[in-house]
Amino acid sequence: MNQNPEIPNNQINKIGQIGLGSYAFRYAARKKENPMDAITFIEETARLGLKRALICENLNYCDRGDDYFQRLAETAARLGVTVDVGMRGCSAISIEKHIQIARILGAKNIRTVPGEYSETLPKKCAEIKNKALGSIKSVLDKLEKYDLYFGLENHFDLTAADLADLVTRINSSHVGFIYDTTNCIGLIEKPLDVLQLMKNKLFSVHLKDYECYKTDGGYFFAGVDLGKGSLDIHAVIQTVLASAPAASFIVEYAINPPPGLGEEELLAWERERAAVNIAAMTKAAGL
Repeated sequence: MNQNPEIPNNQINKIGQIGLGSYAFRYAARKKENPMDAITFIEETARLGLKRALICENLNYCDRGDDYFQRLAETAARLGVTVDVGMRGCSAISIEKHIQIARILGAKNIRTVPGEYSETLPKKCAEIKNKALGSIKSVLDKLEKYDLYFGLENHFDLTAADLADLVTRINSSHVGFIYDTTNCIGLIEKPLDVLQLMKNKLFSVHLKDYECYKTDGGYFFAGVDLGKGSLDIHAVIQTVLASAPAASFIVEYAINPPPGLGEEELLAWERERAAVNIAAMTKAAGL
């Protein structure tokens, strides 16, 4: 049933798939004892009722070895979860490693943020862009041979215009964009303006909400639960459906927890945020 009249009935089923990104579990992944790993994250994704999972660098999975990746692939297959692979940076060596991981996992999508350590503009911009261009071109034949799709996420290192120029210069259907709805704010870019630059080569959307406060010293941006902030969620969904209907929607959030929580309380709060934001995404999509 279409619960959202702003999205036409004939478009509801065009959403590629709703999934969960591992940055939804920032705190579980960095516990001192028994931190969440990729296998546990896949199991948690299935428990939450989703069939797609983006495993990112916060799970520290890339050096685990082929035996671990085989177990991860078996877990995902058993639970019916499609895996996307995430990484940071654009070194050719790292991209090739993640290509190998993607092949073991049966993943088709590899996502990266171009900068290694969230370098700031403008000092590192040209360096990041040139490195990414050379590295991606050097592995392009492998991406095309294995039918893998390499998505560049807007983060805190390159502007949307720089990313668009980079993808245009590479000129391959296997290299495109991962659109994050709030990362662009760190570079003072409007979410819908960024989407307009990315929409025609879009592989996936990381859907997060935010709000802005005026303070005595300027402005304060903060993450909030999906649907509770300033993001025009319906405009994002409509634009993606019209331009990239096969793109997946990955639920993430960047929300500060209440102060004073113990570890177990913090982890429970984080699990609740996951469930709340998945429900909000499902409702917004009219599913």
